[in-house]
Amino acid sequence: MHAARRKGYAVEHGENEPDVACIGTVVVRGSTPVGALSITTLASRMTPEREAELAGIIAREVPPLLPEGLHLLLQ
Repeated sequence: MHAARRKGYAVEHGENEPDVACIGTVVVRGSTPVGALSITTLASRMTPEREAELAGIIAREVPPLLPEGLHLLLQ
């Protein structure tokens, strides 16, 4: 939990389904969570490099698409 708060996103490797991984972040209005965004892939494809790449893509591409007043915890 601390790592997710520090990074602004969480990663899961096979915790729900074997061989499945995801990266997810929270959409907030002010300090209130109102939604989430997640990308799911095969666990073998979620390398540390790919995790960092996806986090960067989310942080760069998603905020301009959100309605006014919403933002990601991932910066």
